[in-house]
This record gives sequence, C-alpha cells and structure tokens, in this order.
Amino acid sequence: MKVYIAGIPSFAGALYSGTEAAPQSFRKADIVSYFEDAVDLGDIPLSNHLPRHNVEPIRNWPAPKLVWDQIEEHSEKWFKEDSFTLILGGDCSVITGVTSRFYRQYEKHTYVLSIDGHIDSTPPTSSVCIGAAAMGLWFLTNENPFYKKPKQFDNGHIAVLGYAEDNLHKDIQTKRMTLYSLEDIKKLSIERVAKLYLASIPKDARVLIHFDLDVISSDFLHAVYMPSEEGLSVEEIELLLSIIIEDSRVIGMVVTEFSSLKDAKGDQAKLVTSIIGKVLKNKVS
Repeated sequence: MKVYIAGIPSFAGALYSGTEAAPQSFRKADIVSYFEDAVDLGDIPLSNHLPRHNVEPIRNWPAPKLVWDQIEEHSEKWFKEDSFTLILGGDCSVITGVTSRFYRQYEKHTYVLSIDGHIDSTPPTSSVCIGAAAMGLWFLTNENPFYKKPKQFDNGHIAVLGYAEDNLHKDIQTKRMTLYSLEDIKKLSIERVAKLYLASIPKDARVLIHFDLDVISSDFLHAVYMPSEEGLSVEEIELLLSIIIEDSRVIGMVVTEFSSLKDAKGDQAKLVTSIIGKVLKNKVS
C-alpha cells in the first residue's frame, strides 16, 4: 500500500511556537524511509505573516482559518483509495481543516477518532482568549460565525479516546460523541476499547485518526506542546494504534502537537517516528 506523507507547518492555533517545525523534525528523523512505497508531498504553503494576537474570543484569529483554507486548497492528493495518508502537523487545531477536506471526499461516511489527552471542543467566549487548538472539534460540530462547518457532519461520528478526566471542564461540549477516558482504557484494557470502537462504526465508514501526542505520558515523551503527566506509555499507544490502524476502514492519520523546540537532540522526533513506523508496518506492507 502506498503511503502519502504531507506536512502542515503551523502553530496558528497555539500560544507558543514549536509545532510548526514538526514536519521538518520528522523528516530529519527519516520518517519517509520507514515505508518502501512512500510519496512525500511536502508541506502545504503558509504565509509567514499570519496574524498573532491575544484578542478574545479566539487567539490569532483568523490565522487558524487561513491555515484550514490552505489545507482545502492544497490537499488534492490526500486520501486516495488503496493508500494511507499520513499528515504531520501542526498544532491540533489543524484537525478542523483536515476533517473538512476528508468530509468533502467521503461525506456521510466520515468518522473521526481523536486519540488525545484532552477533548478539543471548547466554545469561544468573549470573557477569555483561547487558542483554536482547544476548539478543533467544536468548529466541526457547531454552527458558528467563524467557520462554515461541513454541512451534514454528524457529532455522533466523533470518538475521543485517552483524555484524562482531570482535563475536563464544564464548558467542553461533547453531545453525542463517543468518549473513552484514560481511566476507561486502563479499566477495560486497550484491546477491549479498540475493539469496541471498531465494532461501533459501520462497514462503509472511512476513518481519520487524530493522534495528539499529548496522549502519551510526559515520562516517555516530553517534546509536546502541552505535555501530560497522566497518559499512555509508548507500548500502550503502539498497541492501541496498531489494532485500530490495521482495520481497512482507517485510511488516514494526522499527528499533532510535537514541539521541536523541546527536542534539541532530535531523539524525541526519532521516538515518534519509530511509533508511527511500527503501527503502520502491517497496514502498508
């Protein structure tokens, strides 16, 4: 199976820089060479002058939307049948643009599995400035004046796995989403949760994985925009992803939140590259 690799060099949804260099870091760690039949499509082009500000309700707006628009315009080679598309983010707000592009191709068959230490579905508010990285799923599931969400995209087609219950707060909106917390995974087992998820989606589903690296405990991976003290081990995330990715309905994955500024030696990028290579090995061989 052919693997298409693309990068989104952006930190438009974040307060601090670092994630915009993630695609370059993973390429330097030889991610392309992990796959015999890989095509590197390069990075989507982004302006060097995207807005940066801390004005309510959305930090740096409209910079995140400008990134999403560029994704829509420059992703014509993504998500081909009989192939797998690996997208290297970027802060986690890029999931909005990537899902919109995915939906344009697969419409009602679109399913999103967010493996994440947080649930990125916080609504904007005039009382505080929040980055779009905390709002990616909210933009996809709510009619709003900021971004035209996919017209018929169903909240029930979103699942979030691996978030720590301590990260939840009352403003997060999760109506009809499928949720498995880190505590659920530990209680039920990784194999059980993965199989429950796969059994819950229809046979004609097309699944996009959002792999937010903050789902991994900072004991194992610290080069993350917002590291998590609680999280999965490397062995656990490899098992979870391997089971899910092997399913033929899973055809793409976007990897977000890697902070190159915290990886001076490059060993953290090599660790993430190794994880991705292992979990995709059976899929693409």
